[in-house]
Amino acid sequence: MSLDISFITNLLIVLLAITGAMIGLLFFSKHQYRRRNRKKTRMSKLIIDGVLKGGGETGLLDQLKRDRKLMFKLLKEIGDSVELPASVKAKLVEGLRERKLEKSMIGQLDAMMPLKRIRAAMGLGVIGGTAAEEAMYNRLTKEPKWFIRLALVHSLVRLEYTPVIPVIFSFLPEAPHWFREKVIAVLPVFGEELERHLKFMIETGEGKNRGLLFELADRFPSAVLNQYLQDSLNSKYPVLRRRAAAVLEKSDPSVMYGSGYLHDKDLFVRVHAVRSLASKPGEAEIDFLLGILDSDQAEERRAARYSLGSIITAEPKHLEKLLDRFMDTGKRLLKQELARVLESRLEYILYRVKTDRYWTVVEVIKVLIQMRRVAVLFGFFERNQDLSIEKELIEIIQGLLEKDHQAQEMFSRYMPEHNLKQLGLERSLPENTREKAPMKKQNRRLLVGLFVLILISMPLIYFLSMAAGGGLWDSLFSGKEGTFSLLKDLILGFRVEGFVSGFNYIFAYYSIALNSIYFLLLLLALIHLFKQFRYWEISSLRFLFSEELLPSISILAPAYNEELNVVDNVKSLLNLHYPDVEVIVINDGSGDGTLSSLIETFELERVDIERRNSIPTEPVRGIYRSRSYSNLTVIDKANGGKADSLNAGINLAGKDYICTIDSDSLLEHEALLKIAYHTVLTDEESVALGGNILPANGCSIRNGRLTSINLSKDHLARFQTIEYMRAFLAGRLGWSLINSMVIISGAFGLFIRKRVVEVGGYMTPKSRMETSTVGEDMELVVRLHEHLRKKKIRYKVFDAFNANCWTEVPGRFKILYRQRDRWHRGLIESILLHKKIMSNPRYGPIGMVAFPYFLLFEVIGPFFEMYGYINLAISLVLGLIHGPIILFLFVAVILYGILLSVGSIMIAENDVLYFNYKETFQLIGYAVLENFGFRQIMSFVRVFAYVSFIFKEKSWGVMERSGLGKKTTAVSSSSSTS
Repeated sequence: MSLDISFITNLLIVLLAITGAMIGLLFFSKHQYRRRNRKKTRMSKLIIDGVLKGGGETGLLDQLKRDRKLMFKLLKEIGDSVELPASVKAKLVEGLRERKLEKSMIGQLDAMMPLKRIRAAMGLGVIGGTAAEEAMYNRLTKEPKWFIRLALVHSLVRLEYTPVIPVIFSFLPEAPHWFREKVIAVLPVFGEELERHLKFMIETGEGKNRGLLFELADRFPSAVLNQYLQDSLNSKYPVLRRRAAAVLEKSDPSVMYGSGYLHDKDLFVRVHAVRSLASKPGEAEIDFLLGILDSDQAEERRAARYSLGSIITAEPKHLEKLLDRFMDTGKRLLKQELARVLESRLEYILYRVKTDRYWTVVEVIKVLIQMRRVAVLFGFFERNQDLSIEKELIEIIQGLLEKDHQAQEMFSRYMPEHNLKQLGLERSLPENTREKAPMKKQNRRLLVGLFVLILISMPLIYFLSMAAGGGLWDSLFSGKEGTFSLLKDLILGFRVEGFVSGFNYIFAYYSIALNSIYFLLLLLALIHLFKQFRYWEISSLRFLFSEELLPSISILAPAYNEELNVVDNVKSLLNLHYPDVEVIVINDGSGDGTLSSLIETFELERVDIERRNSIPTEPVRGIYRSRSYSNLTVIDKANGGKADSLNAGINLAGKDYICTIDSDSLLEHEALLKIAYHTVLTDEESVALGGNILPANGCSIRNGRLTSINLSKDHLARFQTIEYMRAFLAGRLGWSLINSMVIISGAFGLFIRKRVVEVGGYMTPKSRMETSTVGEDMELVVRLHEHLRKKKIRYKVFDAFNANCWTEVPGRFKILYRQRDRWHRGLIESILLHKKIMSNPRYGPIGMVAFPYFLLFEVIGPFFEMYGYINLAISLVLGLIHGPIILFLFVAVILYGILLSVGSIMIAENDVLYFNYKETFQLIGYAVLENFGFRQIMSFVRVFAYVSFIFKEKSWGVMERSGLGKKTTAVSSSSSTS
């Protein structure tokens, strides 16, 4: 083989030039960012000091008028934080009109590009005025994109432009469900005008508006709608009656329990009437509910349990009546139903074992054991500090377990260790499949076969290239004589020295191909970044915080032995800047004081909450709500790993989206805003969204908040910083543009809750998949792709460029090796579990592009790289390599890699300053250095992970972390960043 030295030289010059240009652009953009920020800060101060504080307006408008974009940006941003005086706003708006910005925006309402149209819709909502209102009104009926219609509606609502009400209602019945929800939420701004229009709609009696009226009634109180609900409840149509009952139970429960509906012939109506009694805790109502507990209808009994549980939680004085009824009844069904109600107050009941309620405690425990509802007991013994009460309860349980072998098995699995000895039982645990990577025989054979194929492919590739150069193919296909002789000569002429020397050329071309794919992803990421940046630039906090514009989010934070960090981390989650969010912390059977710290700090109290979903998990021992923070819930459960904990959180989550994070990771203050904003910028379903994961090593953190960003002084952490920037801000952002992203990090991801429930939640031995994986985050995303493709639903899996999560990365190579081994095993598992997707056009770009790429370059590629590096070392030792190929390898492997790393830093630092100039120079230095050892070592790690995956089933192991400033050790199943 030979190389054209001029080609190599030209390639070298081009790559050096692009790298140099990227470095120059990086520092130029940092300089421009600082300059723009200084100017904006100065002008903001002028507005606040000179206008809002009465210091005068001399020269201010003249300075602002020189830059209409800056003027508009300041008007928008200051208007988000303070209510500008009408006179000040009028002058600023007049200045924008003088600069013809309003006219320009009105013209852009009819632009071809959706970005321009939505930017105009949002901008005109800030400027206001008759011309802007009429232009948006006229555009509303013509606009084909629902997400742009949403922006138009929100702008017109913000301006209280009442003529738009009939137009909105004209297309709401045919609108997508998500659009109706978001529009209905802001309509109450119109007040009396809306009431008049609703009255007109009811009087006209159009059938297509009925569903819409019920949705409206469910969202806000209205005399007109309340009367409509009551009329519907008396309708002869069952569907109308049921929908009205469901809404009235929440909006006006007195209607349901005060008008005979408790005895309605329609079971559905009766159930809602029974549930409405939760708001009327009287003696007569409790007696009625106790009677319902003995009903033949399971739905009625469930409703009665809900109401009684709510009553004794709100007014504990009624608990004694339930305890007396529990002891007096001889009916088995009623006793069991009452036991389920009392379960929510079980800890309080257990503490009364040394009072006159001793036999009540015995009977409650007995019934719960018979029903196998004993998870609460395990949680009680975990936290109990009163040894005398513990002794009494152990004696009671011992007697109850004597002849119940199934109950003994449950206690042997979940009871705390020291209590097991008191019960005379031994720990009995089934084989914990969660700790092993599942491996079917056919998959093992497949991987072994692929491994053998990889090994023989190296010399085979060389032989085929020699055959092509020796004219074998021409002879073979032309039918010439002497083909066998040529083949014989090639085989006999095969020399190890020639192979070693020749394979360097093959490795160089492979590196060019691989890095060119990375470069293409870099370009796609750059395109996607600019598109996202422009969308974010036009947003405003007023728009984002419009009623129910953004989806509601349940943050799920699994915690295992996080006593040192959990309080600060939960505080940081509670302080996130987002309009509608709940935090659900899942204590995954921690053996330290994690739960106690949460109970004490956040004033948690035990509650009885119905699960919204039914994904099987390890037993839940208790659910707690905070008296201080209404949006904080804590689940205490038996240990099952991160995936099992997330499933428990999904069962309880009540919001549109779930956000999965690691308990030791920190979200930036506006991270949720920046990631969720993308859900309203498309008509497609944003089924899953990922944010950036960046190393927090070296950063300053106080009270769970990131106070300053610094580059870590640790060399290993610096190399990983480059890796994370390349993986998230170049790789995943590029895949996201072509809707082919298959990995969303478990450290920070957003998913539509109902879709996750549809596919069965995360994969665990308890789930319907009945197996586990070490790469649960990737596996779930692939399963969502598969599910939505089958249902033919238009969707997106998205990556947000500016939604950042900061997490600790390994500071020791041993821990880093263990982490990367787990990541690679998770990748292989996901490909094996969903191998039918591979090269299957039915699955679009996932099957035709993403899966083949990951198999060829992420699974097989490391073997090729390791072989290439070893071959290169042998060539150097034996003197079998010469100038041109050395230069070619340097260009293909090293210089191209440096270009990609520098490009990733450039993308990461776009319009944001993570690091100062000195740290940026240091990062560029590490971007060069990583190509001389670190990247090669990571390739070897992936090879060893593959081989280990075939021949050795590993447990999760232990992941040591400094806890972002504090020393802690956590099982890695509770935390994964991929």
